Amino acid sequence: MGYKKVESFYIASSMNAYNPLVIYMNDQLGITTEYFDLFSDPASYPAVESLNLSERILLVSALGLSLSDSKRTPSAIFTYLDKNKAIRIARINRGIFASFAAALIVCIVAIVYQAVEMSSLSAKRAQKEKELSMYNPVLTPQQISQMDDDVKKYRQSSQQYARRYLGTAAIGEISSLTPDSIKLINLKVSMPGGATAAVTGKTAPQVSEDFVVEGVIFGERDMLESLLAQYVMKLENSPLFAKIAVKKKEMNTFRKSEVLHFTLNARMG
Repeated sequence: MGYKKVESFYIASSMNAYNPLVIYMNDQLGITTEYFDLFSDPASYPAVESLNLSERILLVSALGLSLSDSKRTPSAIFTYLDKNKAIRIARINRGIFASFAAALIVCIVAIVYQAVEMSSLSAKRAQKEKELSMYNPVLTPQQISQMDDDVKKYRQSSQQYARRYLGTAAIGEISSLTPDSIKLINLKVSMPGGATAAVTGKTAPQVSEDFVVEGVIFGERDMLESLLAQYVMKLENSPLFAKIAVKKKEMNTFRKSEVLHFTLNARMG
């Protein structure tokens, strides 16, 4: 049903040929039945002229095995399970090969990129070396050493100049930072060489501090301590003074009003 009718039936067997069997099968099946003899005309094949029908039929199996192919012809040794397994293995091998090919392509591209980058860097290096070879330094090591000595001398001279006028600058800074409520009665600046300049009519013994400020604060009694603290903070914020310390403070009476008498020590610079 739905298939073509079998029109011919060929017999190939290792048994001896028996013609009555062929005639019987032909009558019973109603189809053409004959031996599968590829060399039915022995005269056309001189090599098989000496073989009888049974021997020629045996050659059919040998010829079939020699011409068979696992991809096209059925095989009892290489079944469809083996064929499917071989197909899967082939696919896996192709996938692995494709992966290695892709990795190889990536490596080749990376190598080419690195080669191009190296060539570009080499060209830039050659250009920089050419520019460097054209540059002749103006200064020699001896000139650089002389300039270093000159800078050191200039720095020492500047420091001496600064120390010479540091006292004057400190006095000006004190004057600008002292409010009207504070009156200074003694101001001493330690000069270079151990000399001490006193900006007052009194003579004071030499002290180890760089700067000594003595004064009195006028105002409300409750505000005197606060005014002194504000004055100390102003001096601390000045870049000329450091390590401000209140050495002495006491309440005194001046013209029937209480004032705060204080003494400050500070370092300059």
